[in-house]
Amino acid sequence: MLQISPYLFFLLLFASPLFGQQLPLSQEYQQQAFFLNPASLGQEGVQQIQLGYKQQWLNMPESPRTASLAYQHWAEDKNMAWGLALQQDRTGPSSYTALQFSYAYQLQLGKVQKGEFGHRLNLGLSLSALHYQLRGQDLSALDPNDPLIIQNNESQLLPEAALGALYQTEQFQLGFSVPQILGLKLRFSDGQSLSDLRRVAHIYLHAATKIDFYSGSFRKAGDAPKHRIIPQIWFRYALNSPFGVMLNAQYIYDQRFLLGLGYGSEGSLMVSLGTTVKQRYRISYIFSQTASNLGPQLGSNHELLLAYTLFANGKGWQQPALSSIWAK
Repeated sequence: MLQISPYLFFLLLFASPLFGQQLPLSQEYQQQAFFLNPASLGQEGVQQIQLGYKQQWLNMPESPRTASLAYQHWAEDKNMAWGLALQQDRTGPSSYTALQFSYAYQLQLGKVQKGEFGHRLNLGLSLSALHYQLRGQDLSALDPNDPLIIQNNESQLLPEAALGALYQTEQFQLGFSVPQILGLKLRFSDGQSLSDLRRVAHIYLHAATKIDFYSGSFRKAGDAPKHRIIPQIWFRYALNSPFGVMLNAQYIYDQRFLLGLGYGSEGSLMVSLGTTVKQRYRISYIFSQTASNLGPQLGSNHELLLAYTLFANGKGWQQPALSSIWAK
């Protein structure tokens, strides 16, 4: 007789095919958008290093944890960006590590006067290698010899790809991406038992706008806004899973301090705090809590993001210009 802890119900994804959200999601979409939409690499015109760590549902044993390290590089003379990212996601006895290479090219639509942002279209592609692991000895059952439970540590390597597009004006952006377009099947077998996980394509649609307020009565060329509000909405869908929507609004003061509030259709409430130090260092903390009846059992979610900007061309959607640290 098989018995699995209710705190690890998500392990059932290895007992039968599962169709649903299969990708770790950051509540700070703007800062880590390139994980889900490779076209967003070129939106800020930066060379940047990022570190991220997220832990979900603190009241659950072996709760999901995600760690990431990423670098993005903007090649201004070629209107393109590329990035490398390493991500490790662990949920109980299952985990995967992904190495992702992304590329984006930026098209300028129409004629643009000097100093204008114009209309831009970024097109992106990412290719990934994913190493999945299932630690059989961490699965618990009333009968340790149950033939339906994989006993060994199993692993598998799979390729994956994603496509994305991002349209931008100076005050508006609209992004569309399809991660996991290959949709390969993940299969674990130790000769006696078999577990399948079918990966499915996801669809993401993201829209955001900027509302800027300047000090003084008149705006001078090159002035930075004293106050900025960024409302955004994010739709996500995977085959045979609930349609998800996240609403978020960020307030940015003097390009240094950030306060964000958000709500997800699954019943989660989110608060984010961030600060930028010397224009190059950015620290963000995101707290979220499920507002449904499951909230006390699941516990809260916590996410920490660190970013260091090596260079910014000042022509991005938010990032101010920064000279390269490599300049002599």
